[in-house]
Amino acid sequence: MLLRIRKTLLCVVALSLLLSAFIAYSAGAAAMGSPRASVAGIVIDEKGSPLANATITLPSLDRVAQADRDGRFVLRNLPGGPVLVETSHVGYVTSTLEIDPTGSADEELTIKLRQRAVWGGTITVTGSPTAVDPLTSPQDIRSVGGSQLMVKEIAALGKVLESLPGVSNISTGSQAGKPVIRGLSGNRIRVMKDGVPMEHYQFSFRHQPVLNVSQAERVEVVQGAASILYGSNALGGAVNVITKSLPTSGYSPAHLNGVLKSQYFTNNQEWAGGIELEGTSGLIGYRAGFTRRRADNFSTAEAPTFSETNTPGDPKFTGELPFTNFDQYSGFALIGVSGSFGNVQAIYDRYDSEQNYLLGGGKPIGQNLENDNVKLKGNILLGPKVNLKPTLSFQRSVRQAAPGASYEDNPDWSVDLVRSVYEIKLDVAHTNIAGLDGTVGLDVNVQHQNTRASGLLPDASIVDIGLFAFEERSRNKLTLNGGVRYDYREHKSEANAGILLPDTAAGETNDVLTQHYSVLSGSIGASYRITGCLTIASNFGLGFRAPDLFELHAHGVHGGVQAFQIGNPYLDPERSYSIDASLRLKTGRVMANATVYQNRIDNYIFLRNQDRDTTIGGTTLAILKADQTDGTIIGLELSATVDALDWLRLDGAYSAMTSDNKATDEELPLMPADRFLGGLRLSAPNWGVVGSPYVEFHVKHVMSKKSAGTYEPFSQFDQVPFGTASTDDYTVFSVSVGGTVFLNGQHVSVHLEVENLFDEVYVDFLDTYKGYALSMGRNVSLRIQVPLRLL
Repeated sequence: MLLRIRKTLLCVVALSLLLSAFIAYSAGAAAMGSPRASVAGIVIDEKGSPLANATITLPSLDRVAQADRDGRFVLRNLPGGPVLVETSHVGYVTSTLEIDPTGSADEELTIKLRQRAVWGGTITVTGSPTAVDPLTSPQDIRSVGGSQLMVKEIAALGKVLESLPGVSNISTGSQAGKPVIRGLSGNRIRVMKDGVPMEHYQFSFRHQPVLNVSQAERVEVVQGAASILYGSNALGGAVNVITKSLPTSGYSPAHLNGVLKSQYFTNNQEWAGGIELEGTSGLIGYRAGFTRRRADNFSTAEAPTFSETNTPGDPKFTGELPFTNFDQYSGFALIGVSGSFGNVQAIYDRYDSEQNYLLGGGKPIGQNLENDNVKLKGNILLGPKVNLKPTLSFQRSVRQAAPGASYEDNPDWSVDLVRSVYEIKLDVAHTNIAGLDGTVGLDVNVQHQNTRASGLLPDASIVDIGLFAFEERSRNKLTLNGGVRYDYREHKSEANAGILLPDTAAGETNDVLTQHYSVLSGSIGASYRITGCLTIASNFGLGFRAPDLFELHAHGVHGGVQAFQIGNPYLDPERSYSIDASLRLKTGRVMANATVYQNRIDNYIFLRNQDRDTTIGGTTLAILKADQTDGTIIGLELSATVDALDWLRLDGAYSAMTSDNKATDEELPLMPADRFLGGLRLSAPNWGVVGSPYVEFHVKHVMSKKSAGTYEPFSQFDQVPFGTASTDDYTVFSVSVGGTVFLNGQHVSVHLEVENLFDEVYVDFLDTYKGYALSMGRNVSLRIQVPLRLL
């Protein structure tokens, strides 16, 4: 194993040097051969007043500029030819326009933004061949950004996204949240940061993505198979955290801005705070930030326990739940150079979380998560129609756990896993070549698993090589796109007698130590713009997912889910055949979407409850073993946001799905319950030093849900007196107020919110505490964001 790591490291270093040399050569050549153009402008509102600190983004160049106090900006070092410009400001509709740089800043560009409560971001870069308007994309792409992201960005990823139609959240308290897209989650959803996959041991329902979205400009979600661009683990969709673009200089050759963020929650005394700084000096841009979240135990609504009522299904714990505290911090830094050649960036970020989970027996499981990312990426203009987007990244992910001990005890970790991941991406994006816009690329992903302590994983290496092409053509009102991808994936595990690898008593040989997968994926889609604001779209995707090491080789106690889990080295890769159709409406006051979809999954992998237990260390554990079946998911998503009046916004969303296990005619596991979300927002004009004040009311109604029998995680809790794996319907309300306070020319954002307003007693179907506790009770939060202009 050590020899393989050294060889891989040498290869990556060599490729890094070659990549860096190529970037430098390309940048120099492009800089000498391309004119340096500039465009000056001003951002104003509907009344003609300047909008200070508006953000001007160039998506195709991965660059951003910020307007000054007078709303003025300059975009420097632009290439010749048309450039897409996106302008945004909190509380205003995002504007998108195409400009043609003139080479001088003499003619001023005026950008007018219309005030509106809902975020109306128009450009996405995930899941399609090029940056696109989601209205006309054949793929179903949604995003969270602007003020919607600002009030949630310190939360777990699943919590950030759960308000999107078709997206749910597998939660464990407030520290952990995993997104569920159309019924699929975990290692069926590819979680990325700026298009680079994040590996974070997704084999457990409680293993949250190891990232913080506080540095994000927006989060984009591809609903449906996205394997064509992102390979294995994108069988059900993709989540891409898009970080803020590289800062560029404006009127002055140098600037330094920043923002202070703070948030407090009463339920668990959670405090979150952060600072972010960004600046430029000539052609150099830089940004850095730090965020910390710290919380005590959370509390449920007050309700009697099973020990008090002897009523089957009543919770074992209510009120303050012990061992649900956590301490998380994250930080990042980037520096880059931009010019008419494009840009080159070096980025480092780190995520740490020390956390406790409450187990059903009343004891804790302490965990320590560490994640480091180092990334070098570029966006090089090879010509007026071609961009080279190389990325070289290294990730080191550590997961440690100690069942029966809290992290404060500094325990000896009985689970101690380290994974090193090397990723090389070479994407070539082009526009209008033979009428086509698209991307062709190469992905190389090498992983090394080092198991320092655990019965869940062996030492192993994984190599994945992917080649893809994804093209799009638009003509008049019709847009067509499609592509194909080939992946070769190899798993090599080391023999481990401690986890019965190979299990000679069962007839296994060393052949089970190696698996090879060679798979084709594809996608084809179309959209037709019926009118300027109404579009019909459909997409068919063929996706795949290779079994992970845990599903193949686990043999031991998994403390986080209180089970003894057994792998299966003979699992086949999953294959999905998904199709959806959407009708989309977007006007000045209305955004609406109706989508139906079907996803057939062959060789669906799950953990089957064996209906027998084992006792280890005095603890009785259910035995779960990896198995496969075929299944189908069919669903409906409806959503609408209406600015009925200048001061009144209404929104609603309904998501429903059904699934079918072909072997048993039961549902597939971890399918979310049907739900309705509704909201009302009242806005007012500026009032003294308070700008854009608002009041919001929200309601969430979730239908009852029955567990999928022995296929359902935590199904054992339907067989014991307390707790439940199946859940009843519930309704919760929330209310919030907020606005912007003008202080010395700065816009200070304030948001006060009460979740679970009436302290409802309920259990969510995707809450992993449902087997023995209730979901979180009333929670009051206050968020303040203060901009800084330092230079």
